[in-house]
Amino acid sequence: MINVKINNLMCSANCQSQIYSSKESFLSMTYQFSGANIYGLISDFGRGSWALATCLGGRCEPIEGDIFLNNKKINYDELLKYSCFVGENTFDGINSNDDLLSAKACIEKALKSSKLPYSVQEIKNLFGLSNERFERDLNHVSGEIWRISIAVGFALNREIYCYPWLNTHDVSAYLDINNIEILRKHNKIIIIPTCRASLKTPLKKSFDHVIDFHAYNEPYFNIHPEERKKLKKIKGW
Repeated sequence: MINVKINNLMCSANCQSQIYSSKESFLSMTYQFSGANIYGLISDFGRGSWALATCLGGRCEPIEGDIFLNNKKINYDELLKYSCFVGENTFDGINSNDDLLSAKACIEKALKSSKLPYSVQEIKNLFGLSNERFERDLNHVSGEIWRISIAVGFALNREIYCYPWLNTHDVSAYLDINNIEILRKHNKIIIIPTCRASLKTPLKKSFDHVIDFHAYNEPYFNIHPEERKKLKKIKGW
């Protein structure tokens, strides 16, 4: 089972999704993420939780600090081999913006690369992909790209699944709780940045751990009390 530890990690990220974009940061954080767990990162929009998900999703390099995978220090390029950012339509080594394949073709190439003992049909059924969009290119699958990206990531044997920031409406529209439970059963790390209001929805029952970015005095934020006053001057806090 995979474990990912961040040690005194500091990051600033240009976060992008189909829905929003945000430039945000977080300061000096230490935490360990373990497989078979779903983590809720709770913050207002633009206040750090999406930046952490973007970093662990392999979409930006830390400014400071270290990332360890099963106690071995890894760099940004190594992290990319383990991460899947949910909702994206391109996958490292599978396709590109200039070569948008169908969901079926992406899964076929992913399984060929990872050599996992699944068929394309088994992956399709596991994550509930529709017949209607399965052979469309990924520019024309609408909101199903969320499930497709998870399915391709799974076929690539990715271990860390990071979502973009979601408000309560987005949670109900785009987040398939059945699929995140499937990932948990397969010992994956699932990271979902969202707002406090989501803790009043059924999603809260799925969280094994909640990291509250409002609570700067929690142990995972390594910031001296006198330094917290300076946070108000830093964009993204």
